[in-house]
Parts: sequence; C-alpha cells; structure tokens
Amino acid sequence: MEERTLGPWTLRCDPEATRRASQGTIAASEACGCVACRNYAVQRADAFGASLREELQTLGVDPDREADLCHLGRDEDGLHRYSCLFELAGEVIAGPQPDADLPAGLVVLQVDPEQGGRPQPPLVRIDLEVALEWRLDLAELP
Repeated sequence: MEERTLGPWTLRCDPEATRRASQGTIAASEACGCVACRNYAVQRADAFGASLREELQTLGVDPDREADLCHLGRDEDGLHRYSCLFELAGEVIAGPQPDADLPAGLVVLQVDPEQGGRPQPPLVRIDLEVALEWRLDLAELP
C-alpha cells in the first residue's frame, strides 16, 4: 500500500491491485453505447486534462475505463455534464467529508466494507464531474 494525495484527500492505495482489478473490464460508456455515452467516449482523452489523468494513473486507475458514467443533462451554457465514477483499491486516510465545501467536480468516498452484507476489500470511489461539448454528428440531447 502506498500513501498518495488526490486533491485535498490523502489515500492509502494499492495501484497494482487496482490495475489488476480493471484488466479485462470495459469502460461504462462503451458497455452502454447510448448517444450520451458515445459523446463522452469520443472526448474521454481530453475530459479531465493531462495532470488529473496522470494523477489517476499513479493511483492505478485507468482514466479510459470509468466504472460508471451518468449524463447529468445539458447546462444553460450548452455543455453536457457527466458524472464519471472510478474505483481503486485502498482507503481514505484524511480529507473533507462529502458534505464539505469540495473542489468543483471532484468527490472521493470510502466505500463501506460491509456493503451488501459481505466483507469487501477496502475500496475508494472517485466521482468526477465534467462538462463537455456535443461532438457527435447525431441529434444533440436536450
């Protein structure tokens, strides 16, 4: 286990275990294939910026394999908001609580190890919100 930071959070994580767990998985946007997910997928490489992509990779997270993706809708400025979920093997050591004043678009949560009634290995969820243009040659979502 390694100690790393992501935004205001300090994490104890296992990058190799995270990489192993994601091998063979399909990104949520590709598994779904709806037009909103397809729009995200064509912009995935630029969605977070190089520095955040690099930070995710040092944690063992593949930024091209989101565990879940949700199209939140279109803003007044015409951009489409997405919530992208990533998971990593580890735990939150320190940082703000979810209801605190958090950095825009970034939330890190510790998953309850007893979730589902069975003990699970420590898991951290990283939820990133991004705003993207519509880039498909298909009718734009409202």
